[in-house]
This record gives sequence, C-alpha cells and structure tokens, in this order.
Amino acid sequence: MKLEFKFSTVHQKLFFYAKQRKQCFWGAFNSGKTFVGCLKVIILLLTFPNYRVAIGRQTFKDLKITTMETFFKIIPHEFIDSHNNQDGITILKNGSMVYWLHLDNIDENTLRGLEINTFLGDQAEEFFDKMYRVLLARVGRWDNAVIPQELLDANPDWPTNKLT
Repeated sequence: MKLEFKFSTVHQKLFFYAKQRKQCFWGAFNSGKTFVGCLKVIILLLTFPNYRVAIGRQTFKDLKITTMETFFKIIPHEFIDSHNNQDGITILKNGSMVYWLHLDNIDENTLRGLEINTFLGDQAEEFFDKMYRVLLARVGRWDNAVIPQELLDANPDWPTNKLT
C-alpha cells in the first residue's frame, strides 16, 4: 500500500524533510503542525520495523481529541495490529510501536525508563522544561529498529548493526 499525501505549505514540506536531531515546527492556528508531525512519525514507523515513538501532549483530553485523531485519520488502518487506549500503546503490524503520553499524569521516573527512537511533542509550549529534557534524553535509546535492506544498499556507509 502506498501512503499518498500533499503538503499544504512550503513550511510543512521543509519540516517533513528536516534532518536535524531536534526539530521544531511552529505556526499559527490551523497551520498543519499536528498533521505534518504525525505524518513524519507515521513514515518513520512504517519504514523501520520495530521503531518506537513517544507522542505526547500535556493532557489526555487534548491528546485524544487532537493528536490521536489526526494520527488515526492519516495512517491506513490495515497497518495497525492493535491499539490500547487505556495503556496508551499502538502496535503496528511491522512491530513498530507508539507510546501515547499525557504528561499531566506521568512522573519523571517513568519517562526515564522509555526506550524510543523519536519523540513528537504536540503543543510543546505546554510541557514543563524538565519533562522535555528527560524525553529528549530518551531518544535513541531503543536500538532494535530494523533498517530495511534497500536503504542499506542505497546508503553503504550506514552502520548495519550496533557494533559498526
């Protein structure tokens, strides 16, 4: 299945293709920030089997009625193996996983245990600085994502395992 999408603005496109470790996309109301953030995360989840992403927002209500709504509107449902709203976990058929975090009901020690490849903070201005720094430190801790062979063939300088 092919995932087709179109950017509404040049800024969405620039953010989508950005390669920096820390990325920020900000803009006015209805500028597509949540859409392009979810789209980028979905592409990573589908490209790399066993990839792990944490998606967070300050409150569960806002997470559920905005970010999750957008995510599940974009991703084709045939890619989803399971979704547990209570545990805040979505598992894709390729083994990739999304942790849904509402930061008003989570402690710092729980965040310190996360092993993720990417964190998407929706409405990051709502986050406490300390929570953001802990989440940022957790990015890159999960090392069981699989790089597809066709990407390794196209990029021979990429490491093929943890030891190279």
